[in-house]
Amino acid sequence: MKRWCLYGVLFWVCILSGCADKVISTVKHIPLNKTWQYALSGNELQNTAVVPGMVQADLFRNKTAKNTLYSDNGKSLQWIAESEWEYKTTFDADENFMKYQSVELCFEGIDTYASVFVNDSLLFQADNMFRKWEYEMKHLIKNGSNTIKVVLHSPLKRAGQLMATTPYKLPAGTDKLSVFIRKAPYQFGWDWMPAMVTTGIWKPVSIKLHGGVKLENIQIRTIEIADTCAWLSADFEIHSNQDITNATVTIYDGFKQFRIKKGTNYATVKFRILQPELWWPNGMGEQKLYDLTGKLFINGYLVDSARTSTGIRTIELFRDEDPYGRSFYFRVNGLPVFIKGANYVPQSGLLTDVSWNRKKALIDDAANVGMNMLRIWGGGVYEDDAFYDYCDKRGILIWQDFMFACSMYPGDSVFTNNVKEEVTQQIKRLRNHASLAIWCGNNESDVAWKNWGWQKEHQINSVDSTRIVTDYKYLFENLIPEQISLLDDGRPYIPSSPLSNWGKPDNFNFDNMHYWGVWHGEESIDSFRVNVPRFMSEYGMQSFPSYSTVAFNSTDSVGVRADFINRLQQSYKGNRLLTSYIESRYGKFSGFEDLCFLSQLTQRDAMQIAIESHRKNSRFCMGTMYWQLNDAWDGASWSTIETSGKWKAAHFKLQQLYAPNLLFAEQDGDSVKVYFQSDKIDGAAGVFKAEIFDFRGRPISIYERPVSTGYLVAQTIYEQSVTKLLNGLSADSYFLKLSITNKDSLLVENVHYFKKPFELKLTDANLNIRYEQQGENVKLILETSNLIKDLFLECSITSAVFSDNYFDLFPGKSKELLVSNCSVEMLRKSLKWRSYRPVEK
Repeated sequence: MKRWCLYGVLFWVCILSGCADKVISTVKHIPLNKTWQYALSGNELQNTAVVPGMVQADLFRNKTAKNTLYSDNGKSLQWIAESEWEYKTTFDADENFMKYQSVELCFEGIDTYASVFVNDSLLFQADNMFRKWEYEMKHLIKNGSNTIKVVLHSPLKRAGQLMATTPYKLPAGTDKLSVFIRKAPYQFGWDWMPAMVTTGIWKPVSIKLHGGVKLENIQIRTIEIADTCAWLSADFEIHSNQDITNATVTIYDGFKQFRIKKGTNYATVKFRILQPELWWPNGMGEQKLYDLTGKLFINGYLVDSARTSTGIRTIELFRDEDPYGRSFYFRVNGLPVFIKGANYVPQSGLLTDVSWNRKKALIDDAANVGMNMLRIWGGGVYEDDAFYDYCDKRGILIWQDFMFACSMYPGDSVFTNNVKEEVTQQIKRLRNHASLAIWCGNNESDVAWKNWGWQKEHQINSVDSTRIVTDYKYLFENLIPEQISLLDDGRPYIPSSPLSNWGKPDNFNFDNMHYWGVWHGEESIDSFRVNVPRFMSEYGMQSFPSYSTVAFNSTDSVGVRADFINRLQQSYKGNRLLTSYIESRYGKFSGFEDLCFLSQLTQRDAMQIAIESHRKNSRFCMGTMYWQLNDAWDGASWSTIETSGKWKAAHFKLQQLYAPNLLFAEQDGDSVKVYFQSDKIDGAAGVFKAEIFDFRGRPISIYERPVSTGYLVAQTIYEQSVTKLLNGLSADSYFLKLSITNKDSLLVENVHYFKKPFELKLTDANLNIRYEQQGENVKLILETSNLIKDLFLECSITSAVFSDNYFDLFPGKSKELLVSNCSVEMLRKSLKWRSYRPVEK
């Protein structure tokens, strides 16, 4: 009924106005993603190209080059980014086509430097991977066939030219060229990824036809939320090449009539949603989204429309002075949120090779283990619209870095104006997302300048140093926050992450931190227990992918050799440090297969210690986001998921560590304390049991009592000495089982060992497996007569997915697993397993 009333009003508005303006054509979009050809500049265009795509991907597809990322870390591919390439396509323009007043050519993204020609006339030049390019081209087209040619210039040569003309050195954490151009920094190489500098038309291309008026953007803002009604506003941005007396915009149950002037116009429409349902982060409630369509009418005729969706919610960042120092926490809909998340990096060196299914699966993998935030790291790219849409649906808050990382940047007007347009476009594109929680200027540039010794390393004098700092402050403390204030006022912004550096103990009491004392500082894994900040936005432990993944990628003709293993390690600390961390917990080992397996167990243990410590100190520490969720290639890295989507040991453990309720023990010498923490708004309660068992499953003692805890409270629910618990028994042959039940239903459980893994007296594994087909899945029923530590199951069916892995199997109790995408017969033939047992001394 409301819509009919609205359209009736529009009809009479049109009649009473006299319809003074002529009818404006409706906006029409024509994709240009087919029939492209490419060649090295100066050569004949005869190879078929895929757009969106990359030059490297086209060369691999046409077998004119081979991907050597694993054989030589891509060094033999550098010539591609040093060369100039041409891409060409054609389109037809008939009389109907030419009747439109405006014909715009739109490139959603070009990587990175390009000259774009229409019928051999230069239309525009691109110089930023992160920008959209739209230009009027009607004056260059003709009836019949028309040609679009894109000349891709070498990003390496352009960067080199800019560096050569800069009279002072700009320090960078990796390749020194990357700071001069607006391109994904990780492509120049990082400590988890070899360099692969791409070039290409990496996002869709289209033609936009319209009558001189178009709806450019809509911003949705929540004005007020009450129990029965939420008031929102829609800010319309409209571009016109003429004055129009009778225009109307509508959205939901609101509309506004106004006059359009030549140029850019703005109109605000207020509307209400009755009985609003709030949007909540994952684990805190539902993710209600409202689909909205804004429409532009000229003289009562629909000319253009834009669809968006939004969630009704409030989000705030608090950085308050308190008795400890300065807090750093988010509040959603008035409720403090403990952040459980990870850092996200691009999923491939070739960005266009990543399918939507891969991105969707990765977001699911984050949400399904209990994450409520992902940080889009500043060394990668801004993700596509579908990525943020799905985060909205899954309740994954987004910490959005702008694409600057570990470097200082130019301050000339060409560079800063380019950045300003990039930032403006990205803010407008992303600001309606319910998931968008915070903007961040850069990754680690501030702490790097102040703590990494760049001035001495690059011999930067005081004059140049002052200029570099001035340019930095202008970019991250003026230009970017001013655009946010103008275009997305109210969204939290910080100029850099971290705001506090881990080098001094007192810094842990202030703001957010990237703690790299473990790894870069070579501190012990147990340092995670005491080095707890107010908010942890980076920390981690390295691991290798599974051995089967490494063997699959191996370029060696016989097995996996040392030189190939070395190519998989990009960290300057190398396998020496990783080996020392492994041996500190799992003892001596031999062979690369053991290195893969034990590195994942070590990574899991390190993350367990860190996350338990962060949650134990919740309300002081209000967030834990580890480095890193995923990978762009399968080498040694800090990821918990391989590029194929295969989970490492740590990601399986996150199902427990990021669960709403967490129960765990900490041992300090002879003392054991048990903590119970809950993220559930109403807290949690039940009957706690502490039981001692030997490795053959025989019970020794039991203690139980009722316990409870509140929202974001970690209660100490049990404390005892190891000596009393074991009563003379050997600590290397017994374990402590912890559980809390509520009305005979298991709420949470965990296990604590009194010794490090290599000190445990483990016997040969004795595993019994039963198979049951359950629809498309197979149920495995596992049993043992003695403790099996860190049981890892794997099969050659690459699509098979295990519901749990790298777990301890206890005697006297069967464990059921589901394996998807396979049959009993297939699994019987291909299932393999291994477990941990210390090497005999």
